[in-house]
Amino acid sequence: MSKKPANPACNIRRFTVGVELSTLLVLAITGCGNAGPASLHDFSAALNQVECQARFKCCPSASAAKWANEAACEAALDGDPQKAAQLAGVEADIARGWSRYDAGAAGRLLDTARSWITSCDHAVDLHLFGVELSSVVVGTLPIGSACADSHVCASGACASGACAAAPMMSTPLADGQACAQDGDCASGRCHGTCASVTVTEILCPMP
Repeated sequence: MSKKPANPACNIRRFTVGVELSTLLVLAITGCGNAGPASLHDFSAALNQVECQARFKCCPSASAAKWANEAACEAALDGDPQKAAQLAGVEADIARGWSRYDAGAAGRLLDTARSWITSCDHAVDLHLFGVELSSVVVGTLPIGSACADSHVCASGACASGACAAAPMMSTPLADGQACAQDGDCASGRCHGTCASVTVTEILCPMP
């Protein structure tokens, strides 16, 4: 059997992990990776595993003071009541057909997360990760449908209890560009100009 050629579209881009589900920072590898976990629950557990690996690698003293080891960290994140309730709510919406889980998007994000944690000093881009994370659960309800959360809307926007057209978003500024506030920057950090923020700087101050 001939070996499958490498995918020329498999390019590495800078990417971030935001503070949802598992708070990770990653490199995005587009067009690569496996199909991903079969369910959103398994995806969340896999993200928690990568986060714990990153915490013990990049913030070993702080992590060891909180958990005995990575397994204990994973158990704590998996069992967090607030996260569990949020996950159950999204899973219920998927079961109703109001949204769907994209295993391909989940697999790409996990692959990039695992690539990311090879360096604690990698610069991160919070805006880009938020965009990628939003593709893991995709809404199916049309504009005008009743909603309580944006993840059930095909447009990705829920306003005043109804799915609405997604607002126009400005392009985030790159490092070194003049800015007025953190939200202007892809990195999420503004000091007159957008500045890079590393994996260590994001993870280690977290509780």
